[in-house]
Amino acid sequence: YNLFGIYRDVISGGSHIRQGIDELIEEIQKNNIKRVIFVNAERLARDITFAINFANICTMNKVIIEFADSEKRFYKFNLMELMEYILTFFKSHAQREQISIDVKRRMGSKMATGQRMGARAPFGYRWKDKKLVIHPEESKIVKLIYQDFINGDSRNEIGKRYNKSNTFVTRIIENPTFMGKNTFGQRSRDKKTNKVIYRDEYIISDGEHEAIIDENTWKIAHEILKKSIKPKKEQSIFGFLK
Repeated sequence: YNLFGIYRDVISGGSHIRQGIDELIEEIQKNNIKRVIFVNAERLARDITFAINFANICTMNKVIIEFADSEKRFYKFNLMELMEYILTFFKSHAQREQISIDVKRRMGSKMATGQRMGARAPFGYRWKDKKLVIHPEESKIVKLIYQDFINGDSRNEIGKRYNKSNTFVTRIIENPTFMGKNTFGQRSRDKKTNKVIYRDEYIISDGEHEAIIDENTWKIAHEILKKSIKPKKEQSIFGFLK
């Protein structure tokens, strides 16, 4: 294969604007591309309407579609076989999405009533009788981290001072647990890149545990933190070959 180009397909929320795909389609219609390699079939199966339209464009322009994850190849004369293949992934994806929604809904309901989810206690706390209780020594470090950060010390400086990492300090400052709150859906981890994804909107409710710092202190520190961190956009890569 001779590489013609690599396109990044970025899907954000409910937006249907897909710049990378639009550029790809334009090249297909110019007859510059004769073979399209998808990193995996599930990327195409996320939007079944798009999958049908894209398959039709490839068929009309005699473009071969391949999937790197399964080594499957589809030509213009077996479009129905391609759609059956995509529908299998679409159904699987939809089922996983629904299961995930149901689990998150149940967990969110429990969190809203003050119940804490998760087996590991945050730094500064310990589990006792299924409730979080303050750890005397660790809670002192938590208070000092907030105090130092608000006073202008960097996360690197604070980390070195208390023999902790930059990431540890960041997680302490961003965690509403320390002001007596429970959260759900604040962050997740991308299964493919293993990167942490932060959300602007998430469930936050009063917890059953005692706060280590007051709410005003947490908000001040959190605002300073937000201004110092630039969010990164996640991208999924498709490879396309002529």
